[in-house]
Formats: sequence, structure tokens, C-alpha cells
Amino acid sequence: MILSGAASGFSAAFVAPEEPSLAMLLSQIEKLPAEQKEIVFLKVFDGLTFKEIGSACGISANTAASRYRYGLAKLRQAVEGKR
Repeated sequence: MILSGAASGFSAAFVAPEEPSLAMLLSQIEKLPAEQKEIVFLKVFDGLTFKEIGSACGISANTAASRYRYGLAKLRQAVEGKR
């Protein structure tokens, strides 16, 4: 797995009350399947493109995008279930 640890330096900043907290989002990201978690971290925290992610992970850009979409869908379900 290629994770840079970029998320480790984050602290909870101001978040509107109706928005999920950063800590809760990170917790839910950690629960994603490894392939989706890796893509979400690389996209969100490292700012890589799908092409860059695909190259780094040995997959196509389309596969990276698909795993990202599935990961976001699972995060959305988890967050909405917590409200």
C-alpha cells in the first residue's frame, strides 16, 4: 500500500456543526477496503491525479477513478448513517 502519512498531521479545524468532523471522516476512511482507502488517501490528502495514482499503484487511471468513486459512496453512506 502506498500511503504517505499525509493525514497524520491533520488536526480538527473549524467545521460547521452540520458537517462531519475530520476525525470521524478519517475513522470512516480507515474502515474502507484497502484498495479504496489507498486511492482516497492519495487523491484527497496527496492531491494526485487518477493518472498519477494509477501509475503509482500499477492500475489504470479508470480503475483508480472507479475505486475512488466506490470509496466515496461508502463514506457518504457511513456519514449519513451517523447523522
